[in-house]
Parts: sequence; C-alpha cells; structure tokens
Amino acid sequence: INEERLALAVDASAGGLWDWDVRTGRLWLNEGWHRMIGRDPDSVAPEIEAWRELVHPDDRETTLARLQDHVEGRSAVYEAEYRVAHADGRWVWTLDRGRVVARDESGAPLRVIGVRTDITPRKTAESEAEHRARHDGLTDLPNRLHFKERFALELARMRKEGGQVALFCLDLDRFKTVNDTLGHPVGDDLLRQAAARMRRLITPADMLARLGGDEFALIQTGRPQPEAARALAERIVESVSQPFFIAGYEINVGVSVGVAVAPDDGVDGEI
Repeated sequence: INEERLALAVDASAGGLWDWDVRTGRLWLNEGWHRMIGRDPDSVAPEIEAWRELVHPDDRETTLARLQDHVEGRSAVYEAEYRVAHADGRWVWTLDRGRVVARDESGAPLRVIGVRTDITPRKTAESEAEHRARHDGLTDLPNRLHFKERFALELARMRKEGGQVALFCLDLDRFKTVNDTLGHPVGDDLLRQAAARMRRLITPADMLARLGGDEFALIQTGRPQPEAARALAERIVESVSQPFFIAGYEINVGVSVGVAVAPDDGVDGEI
C-alpha cells in the first residue's frame, strides 16, 4: 500500500520528474512532466531521443553538453535552463536538474534521476526587465544605451570587415511649440506617431533610437554610401512633414536631419 501511495504521489507531482536508464536510453516521465508541456503521455516516446527532439534547436547543444558533462563525471550535478516545445506551439522555459544515482563496478553511469521546473514566468519577467532597460518607454524604440552599444559594434565590424556605416541625427522641428501650446499628452502622441513613421522607412538591418526629448538617431548599414543615406533622409523628411492629426488638432512639424558616414567622416563616435 505504501508503495502504491508513493507512486501516486510521484505521478501527481506538479514538478516534472524523470528517470533515465543510461544503458538502454529508456526515459520514464511522470504526469507533471507531460502536463508542463501540454502533452498526452502516449504522445511522447519513453526514450531520451524523444526528449531531445522537444528541446529548442538553439538550446539543444548546450543542454546536451551539460548532461554529458555530468554523466561523464565532469560536474557534480546536471543543471540546465532551456526551452521545450509545448503542444500549443509555444516554447516553455524549464529548469532541469538531475544526478547520477547508480553506476556499475567500473564507474560507468547506469541511472540518472531529475526534476524539471517551469520557469517561464521568471524568464518572461527577466526579458521584460531587459527590454525596459534598453528601450524608450514612450516610443518603444531602442534608447541611448542600446543605440551606443549597437553603434560601437557596427564601427568595430566596419574596421574589421570594411564597408560603411551611416549615422543620422534627427530632431523634430517646432516640437517645443506643440508641447507648450497643446500640452504634453499631445506632444507625447506626436513623438510616438513620428517614431512610427520613421520606423516604417528603415530595414531590419537598421536601428532607429530615441535619445531623449525630440532627439532621435539612426544607424544604416550594408548600403552604398552616401547615396543610400541621402535617399533615406529625403524619405524621412517627406514622411514627417505630412500633417499629424492628434486630439482633434492638425499638427505640422518637420524634421532636421544630419548625416555622417564612417569611415569617410571619421571612425569613432560618441552619441
């Protein structure tokens, strides 16, 4: 009776318990393990390879290496954070911990037991905090810190591989007048809409950032310069010069654009 109760308790555990027979590759998984990723027990083969295929491709190599390190005695425990495929198509972040509990006479591992924990809420919170630290709260564009890091990387890449990097400095014209006469809520909405217009004009390889106030900056890479920079600057001026309609007002502003191209205009920068 006690063994039956223990089996029921283990199987009903909220945690994902697993037991791996190293010699055969057989893998026992409790209900909590399957429930964590929304899968029926019959849908996952009880084999280590079936688990391997559920691990996110970007996490698979590191996770397997950590498991191998422990099995071969290079670490005291196995521990890894990785994403695993949920039945609904999303990726669930998990923390896996395990330990070899049996070896043969030669010291070869026979059995590894472990537990998986869902850490998606923590990973989501960490990701959101990282995003807030590196993005402007009003426009959701990269902030000054993020932009400076990216600019330094692009300059370093240019020095190593060649090519050109165009740096744009942009300021909205008459923004202070809008803020002073129509109020900060209208000014904030103007900044959001202007940022959205400019963002639609750039490619995924470029970066547009808000440095503060009505100051923006932009990096353009992988294009022949200065022709590409000139063409983009013209499109930005044209787009931002179109009227904005906010809170019942028709607002007309412009944008001043300054462009420098590295290495022609220099190879170092401070934003």
